[in-house]
Amino acid sequence: MYLHHFPFHHYFHNSQPIDSLFGLSGNLLAFFGTIILGILAIFGDSIKNLILKPKLRPVEIKRTIQGDGTRDSVMHRLIVKNIRRFYLFGIQAKDVRAILTYRNVPSNFIPIPIRWTHFNNDIPRGIPQGEEVYVDLIHRKKDTTDKYEFCWAPGTGSSDPMLKYFEPKNGDIRLEFFESSQKIGDIYLRYSDDSDKLEVVSHI
Repeated sequence: MYLHHFPFHHYFHNSQPIDSLFGLSGNLLAFFGTIILGILAIFGDSIKNLILKPKLRPVEIKRTIQGDGTRDSVMHRLIVKNIRRFYLFGIQAKDVRAILTYRNVPSNFIPIPIRWTHFNNDIPRGIPQGEEVYVDLIHRKKDTTDKYEFCWAPGTGSSDPMLKYFEPKNGDIRLEFFESSQKIGDIYLRYSDDSDKLEVVSHI
């Protein structure tokens, strides 16, 4: 049987090159394609960072006693977890820094870099997807009425009373977490003098 006997032979024989899609001309499609490529060239990294942005969430706050039995301290630590997933691949938070300040920042107060619990002397650290990590917040000597001190990161610190001692009267604590190239979360904490505990009140 010859090809011209098939009913679709006439269609292919007389068809014209496709020069439109969904009613848009080829020139208009090319124009939109150029615009999209330009947007990706300019904002590609920002779009990628938004899609692949890690997400840190508070798990709980631990109030613990730490020391050698003679110089024990009361320590408040926050556990945070990287919960972000992208399809089948976990997203690692890279070079994460934790910065402590107040929700309503007092005059002459500067943000404080705080330390990761039992970590090396480097301030930033990586947090793979699903991992829970600890960050030290405040500490004081056990069985005393001493004020709590901030847990400055290694190699940092200040003797200025405003920057050395935590003052509950200044209100809620705000923790800001930064990756190498972007901010990845805020966590707000409130101190209760009655129970001598910090608690999470909100997070972003």
